[in-house]
Amino acid sequence: MNAKQDKAQRFNDELRRCPHAGSGVHSWIMSCANLAAIAGVPPMDAERDIIGAMTRAPSPSIEV
Repeated sequence: MNAKQDKAQRFNDELRRCPHAGSGVHSWIMSCANLAAIAGVPPMDAERDIIGAMTRAPSPSIEV
């Protein structure tokens, strides 16, 4: 696995670790967003993937 694939894999792995509502979802969003940026994931794709993995609706709706 090359470095770019490793970074993308870290982002994808983190997407599966969203905590339950009230247990740190906002911090998890920031971690995922940072990993996506490091991996070179386009912002719109990262936003879609993060929202899709969330255990609650974004609050406010522009949270991600």
